Amino acid sequence: MLNQLQQRVDLAYHDYLCQQEQGVMAGTQDFLAASPSDLHAPLATLLKDHAYVVRALRLMACRLAPGVRIGDYLLLAEVGRGGVGVVWEAVEALAGRRVALKVLRGLWQVAPGTRKRFEALVRAAARVNHPGIVRVFDLCEQDEVLLIAQEFVPGGRTLAREIQDLREGRATLPSGYFREVAARAAAMAEALAALHQAGVVHGWLKPSNVLLTPEGAPKVGDMGLAILHDEPRLPVSQGDPELPYYTAPEQVGAAAQGADARADVFSLGAVLYEMLTLCRPFAGETLQELAGNIQAATPVAPHRLRPQVPRELSAICRKAMAKSPERRYSTMERLAADLRSFLQHETLTGRAA
Repeated sequence: MLNQLQQRVDLAYHDYLCQQEQGVMAGTQDFLAASPSDLHAPLATLLKDHAYVVRALRLMACRLAPGVRIGDYLLLAEVGRGGVGVVWEAVEALAGRRVALKVLRGLWQVAPGTRKRFEALVRAAARVNHPGIVRVFDLCEQDEVLLIAQEFVPGGRTLAREIQDLREGRATLPSGYFREVAARAAAMAEALAALHQAGVVHGWLKPSNVLLTPEGAPKVGDMGLAILHDEPRLPVSQGDPELPYYTAPEQVGAAAQGADARADVFSLGAVLYEMLTLCRPFAGETLQELAGNIQAATPVAPHRLRPQVPRELSAICRKAMAKSPERRYSTMERLAADLRSFLQHETLTGRAA
């Protein structure tokens, strides 16, 4: 069993890999400087090995091309690229099923604890079969390359892109927009409830991790930083700089605590806030200022910032974003129930109003 220090080193390295995969190319020295001092020496050694493996595997990455078969999958077209992997549209040869194939290029083998935890996470997510979750079909290794086959969502449009288009005036708010927002938020809450029932906290929910089907239905994906229940977690301050905008107060800053399902409730509330107002609920010129605002500042109520927002929907959003986990919805099911009640013009079960 790994000792506590090794677990923390592996968690820090996991965060580093996820930054790389999302295109947040943090320099090694900057990452080390943002890490706890007792992790500097073991992390420095690990990141040196990481750089060596990256260089060694570049030739392997060059071999990936449309028409190439890797394991059971025939590559069709590259659809995304990050620091430690590439996402391809592919076809599973035997089943003929089209998938989004994440090719991780073997980097997870550098830290055995990280690899083991990541595999456990993917297998836990694979047990979830819900229309609002991007389905994970397979996890396998081929020629020291780790492959994750996931459901392919045509179009690849994200909720973040839709919000940005509305914010920048490239699209207008359609008739019934706020009811559509409530319906999407309810669908996401129900999907996350299914994830929680499988023992997985997403831990990284944000608009760019929500894919929209051609019909506009949301699908929650990218559990790259999701955590299994009761797993320790390092402060978010050294992670993806987009993440803190939607992160629960108990997850940010030097005194960050382990997250449970209520942290996802807060994150969904923050995403709902942005859908309603087209503004993020918190701001800050530095990561530290942003973390302080998340912990202490109270966002302007959505219906005051945008008067067209129904008061009941504004109340649901504010309850989900309560600073204290005890004052939020205790489960995603309760949040979804209030959103569905709003849509049906019923009394809110969670007493958000």
